[in-house]
Amino acid sequence: MPKCEFCGRSYPADAEACPGCGDKNANVERSPAADPSAEATELETRVLAELQTSGKIPAIKLYREETNAGLKEAKDAVEAFAGQHDIVATKSGCAGVLLLLIAIPAMVFAVFC
Repeated sequence: MPKCEFCGRSYPADAEACPGCGDKNANVERSPAADPSAEATELETRVLAELQTSGKIPAIKLYREETNAGLKEAKDAVEAFAGQHDIVATKSGCAGVLLLLIAIPAMVFAVFC
């Protein structure tokens, strides 16, 4: 006799539901791949890796591609993942480019003058 994975009670193989907890899917074998929480964990891992390596925008894009979520929902989800794991997104912005554009002419001027 199989056992219910929720309450641990044995039940007949032909039963429609577990007699202990009433789970209607007690006799349906569940695989880890079909577990939605496992899928979320895999997506969360991929999003966090993208967040650490490439930044927030690519992580949001990845989340949107995988879930078909809207922009705000994806941004909120990525920020929630980051907050749960104390991850700060790598900064990628215009400030570095701006500083580089200022520094290059200054270095050229210093070399030739």
